Amino acid sequence: MADGAGAGAGPRPRAQARGRRISQTASLPLDIVLDIAARTDPATLVRCAATCRDLRARVADPGFLRGLRLRHADCFVPPLLRGHLIQEPYHRFYFDKDLEDAEAKRDSNMYLLDAAAGRLRRASKAFPAGPDGEPLRLHRPVSAREGLLLVHKPHELRVFNLATGRSQALPPGGPEFPVHYVLLVGDGAAADGSAVVGRPFQVVKASLVFEYHHRHLKVQTFSSELGAWGPCTEIRTPQIQGAAYEPLRPMPLVVAGAMHWLCLTDSAGYVLKLRVRAAAPPRLAVTNLPENFPYNIRRRWYVQHLMATMAAGAREPRRASHGRREDISVDAVQAHGEVEPAAAVQEDRQGVNGFQDQHLMATMAAGGSPAVLVTDGEKISAWTQSKHTGRWSQQPQVVIDYAAISTCLRSMRMPGGNLPLPPMTEAKLLWFAERSGIVLIDMDDCFLWLDLQSRKIVRGTSDSRITYKTVYCPYEMDLSTWVPTFSRSL
Repeated sequence: MADGAGAGAGPRPRAQARGRRISQTASLPLDIVLDIAARTDPATLVRCAATCRDLRARVADPGFLRGLRLRHADCFVPPLLRGHLIQEPYHRFYFDKDLEDAEAKRDSNMYLLDAAAGRLRRASKAFPAGPDGEPLRLHRPVSAREGLLLVHKPHELRVFNLATGRSQALPPGGPEFPVHYVLLVGDGAAADGSAVVGRPFQVVKASLVFEYHHRHLKVQTFSSELGAWGPCTEIRTPQIQGAAYEPLRPMPLVVAGAMHWLCLTDSAGYVLKLRVRAAAPPRLAVTNLPENFPYNIRRRWYVQHLMATMAAGAREPRRASHGRREDISVDAVQAHGEVEPAAAVQEDRQGVNGFQDQHLMATMAAGGSPAVLVTDGEKISAWTQSKHTGRWSQQPQVVIDYAAISTCLRSMRMPGGNLPLPPMTEAKLLWFAERSGIVLIDMDDCFLWLDLQSRKIVRGTSDSRITYKTVYCPYEMDLSTWVPTFSRSL
């Protein structure tokens, strides 16, 4: 029609109806789009990968990931945290006559506590099956990093890629000794030795030995690229003073490829920084924490309680109605002097092994300097190390106080319930997720996720099924795994 406004004409484009011209912009080639995306930030890269199938495939390519130059590298990425694994305790199956059957039962009771939904999922449902079609047997996870999980099976160490279900067993590693295991994951695609799990990796086992006049750190490293364990090395540590049942704390921190262990004795606190290289001996640096660092919190609480109990004339420590020790004021202890009975010292030695949850290594920014988180009965604070001088701060900074935590706990309680809120002395720092910046806090069987970037509780759960479960390390996805998972959910 001449006027173009007949009854059969469709609706006009919005821009044309308003009298504006529609400008056509030429699309950029994928190579240029990817080159731009590689210089943005992690969130922008994921949004870019979610736009089409071609971009998803290109972003997930290991060759592209090796060339990433993302900005805002000091920002945590919380969506990388998938959750953490929990399991029925071993004693539930201790009396099974068939040990292999007992291990199978325990493996079938492995759960993933989903960080996004705050709910439990069986590991067999949360992760793909192995190449044989059977569910993965994640017997005892000891370390996880960049999408890989190290599991300590009876007489075997095995590394799993939980995104693919594939795994690689490690060969025997020489003499056995009580150790802490750390999984280190390299950049880029796997070489021939680690093609099964898709990434090159190292497994470090370390033990701090306290022998008379001979204190040393024993270290041995497995390299997937070499396919073998290296020699067992002993590094002398004469600067570490005091006594401890098990001085190295679990959940070491890994920053820029270096491992950081918190070491607490009955007289001081230290941080051990260990760096391993494939073709060089391991290097160890030991730094002293400040003299006023609270390295013996559990003993102080117990001594306070014991002194107040003795003042009341009781023969044994009183217990509150809910089965835990009552809180005792500092004034009550000061009134009776700084006394450390043998019972308190024994409690402290047990606490080094059984209550390793009042201190935790972390970073306040992604890839930043190490920090030690401490819960002291009123708040969670952070003692930080200077990136330039390597010295530790003489005073801590407050991360979150009990008022903020109790507000979250109160909202999680059952409506109309009269259960009292647990004291801050019940707070346990279980683990720190290095890529997402999340700290897991356990308070009276309530799990709280603390975001160190915002210093706020971002999620919590009080699922009764988590009670009396064994809590293992956090599981974070690497970027190449996260992108396809993110895109499929759109």
